[in-house]
Amino acid sequence: LRDVYKRQAQDPPAASGYPPRSTVHRPTPPNGTPPLQIGCDPAVPADTRERLTAATAGRATVLPPGSGIADADIVLGQPAAETIVAAPRVRWVHVTAAGFTSFDRPEIRAALNARGTVVTNSSAVYADACAQHALSLMLAACRELHAAHRHQLTDHAWPQDELRRRARVLTGASVVLL
Repeated sequence: LRDVYKRQAQDPPAASGYPPRSTVHRPTPPNGTPPLQIGCDPAVPADTRERLTAATAGRATVLPPGSGIADADIVLGQPAAETIVAAPRVRWVHVTAAGFTSFDRPEIRAALNARGTVVTNSSAVYADACAQHALSLMLAACRELHAAHRHQLTDHAWPQDELRRRARVLTGASVVLL
């Protein structure tokens, strides 16, 4: 938010209607500067909108759900890249997922770069959980937990000999994670 206010407060609007970048620090909007408009796509939960509203009180307005992003300076969620390109007021998009493939196309990058729109994502948010999940799946596969679980759901059997023959221990094993 600060960077957008810096640009709004320091520089006159460019021909596009958006101020160029500036380095003046203004943590709150100066008198007469309208608060930033934050648009969220419908997938953003209500409690997230409420926390965002509380955290930005007086400095930004969280637009109501369904109001679209045409009036937003900032967009939060997983909007379609084409929608953002068609909304010239948007200066910052934060994709609430690790992937941003729809934004990583030459024509989309060119259109957003031309007007200075920044796209960020949540790439590291689930890094630890994903790594631990991958490790747990590797351990489950080695110990044949899927087969044991299937037996418990169907015939309630416990074929120890069969499961032990197929199961592997990881003592001394090497694992490469890419």
